[in-house]
Amino acid sequence: RGISDLGAKFDTQLYEKEMFYIAVRITDDALVQEWQKASLWKGDHVELWFDVDLEGDFNVAKANSDDFQIGISPGNFKDIKPSIYCWLPKEKEGDIKGAKVSTKRTNDGYILEAAIPFQFLGIKLQRYTPEDYTTVGFTLLVSDTDEKEKTQKCMIGTASQYKWGNPTTWDNLTLSY
Repeated sequence: RGISDLGAKFDTQLYEKEMFYIAVRITDDALVQEWQKASLWKGDHVELWFDVDLEGDFNVAKANSDDFQIGISPGNFKDIKPSIYCWLPKEKEGDIKGAKVSTKRTNDGYILEAAIPFQFLGIKLQRYTPEDYTTVGFTLLVSDTDEKEKTQKCMIGTASQYKWGNPTTWDNLTLSY
């Protein structure tokens, strides 16, 4: 129903070699998040996909062990706290040790800020010259759920041809100093 129902702006910053930082400002006329851990996808949340071996499997159209699906819940600003959960790869499924998330309610939605350890993602950054960089596959999605009894009304995202679990449909993100 338009940008007041669901809209988003985001920014990533590389402040240090240890963490990936992201901030997302979300407009949402009805914040609904009653779920936690693996079920957080049923409510409003941000989802990040990373392909950390972009060069090695550029044309592989199925998520594998170097592809990450991470959900970030804003909580519900009452009794459910913000959280970060990894669904894929299966061997890393669960809470992400060292990850941080905070949220702030706004008049038209919320602001979500998160930090994910590069070590968890298996990304090693070098800092020798300003030209040093690492490029990964990346897509950001924002999910909207407007009623507690229903799940995930819609998702919007950065990749115009996005298909679930298909890294060849994601964007690229260059991490540099």
